[in-house]
Amino acid sequence: MATFQFSERQAVKLDFCGELKFRLPLDDSTQDKLKKASKYLQDKSEGSDIQSLSELCDCVMDAIDDVLGEGAADQIAALKPDFGFWDALDVVQYISREYNAAKEKLVERFQSQRPQAVPSNRAQHRAAAKAKLTVIHKA
Repeated sequence: MATFQFSERQAVKLDFCGELKFRLPLDDSTQDKLKKASKYLQDKSEGSDIQSLSELCDCVMDAIDDVLGEGAADQIAALKPDFGFWDALDVVQYISREYNAAKEKLVERFQSQRPQAVPSNRAQHRAAAKAKLTVIHKA
């Protein structure tokens, strides 16, 4: 008898410059954090209280911390000596892209494994075979 093992799909693995690694759970909580961070950044960018890219960078860093955990943004920023606003945006885009790609891959995996309806009696078998022939002749 085979032993059941949970797959690694429950988390997205993020790798920053080969030096810093994070695991981001593929769950509702993470999705909510990403949506909240996106809304927060959109509100801040449209707000008139931001005076410089440096202030906007601080907002992006806060959003990164909200998603990955307190202090994560500073750890990531420490990987690049002149880390700035555009780098912070790249980090947010990377996190979002990796999360969405993992989610799409998981959905595709389960959609491809969806069971097909199998005719259960002779009349249904004939109808299914006739439908296949009809489709072939129409092409």
